[in-house]
Amino acid sequence: DWEFRRVLFRSKSAVRLEYLCLNENNLTNLNFVDKLANLKNLQVNFNNIERIENLDTLNLEEFWISENKIKKIENLPKTLKIFHAAFNLIEHIDEGIKNNESLTELNLAANLLTQFSDIFNLSQIPKLKVLWLNDENFGENPLCHLNNYRTICINCMPHLEMLDSIKVTQDEIKDNTLTYSKKHMFYRTKIKNSNKSTKSIFKDRKSTRL
Repeated sequence: DWEFRRVLFRSKSAVRLEYLCLNENNLTNLNFVDKLANLKNLQVNFNNIERIENLDTLNLEEFWISENKIKKIENLPKTLKIFHAAFNLIEHIDEGIKNNESLTELNLAANLLTQFSDIFNLSQIPKLKVLWLNDENFGENPLCHLNNYRTICINCMPHLEMLDSIKVTQDEIKDNTLTYSKKHMFYRTKIKNSNKSTKSIFKDRKSTRL
């Protein structure tokens, strides 16, 4: 990588680059991008990069890093509009993602996301319009198999226009809101009755011991 960086910056025009595609180059890090102040679009798909770094000071608008070894989403520039990180090793989406207020398109398909809490954190991105957690070109996340996956996604993110390559219609948004409300009420009632039952059992056991 160091040799690559030396060659890249041998030309003075390199610092004026706005678009850089380095797919399939056996890269292991992003140390070479810190001087590319004018870079708008960076593509480093199909490499061996383990960490997102040296980007937070750039004015990137598009960043493609699918099929690498990324475990955590971090150090993204706030100017980012399109982010593709499919087929990595991402297990969780932390709350820091909501700082990316410019993000409109996100592909996290074929990662290791398993919980609906990750969807709730994604819902904090105010301008997100297009989302892939399941992509026919890469695969899906485990959470895509959970009951009511699409219903919950759309209910949490009614501003979505496309989910997993399928258009989100206004009718679907209305139907999902109604379905979600019914299910939410059902589970609240079930939990409430369960708590009453538990208290009754505890009371009976207590009286028996006395």
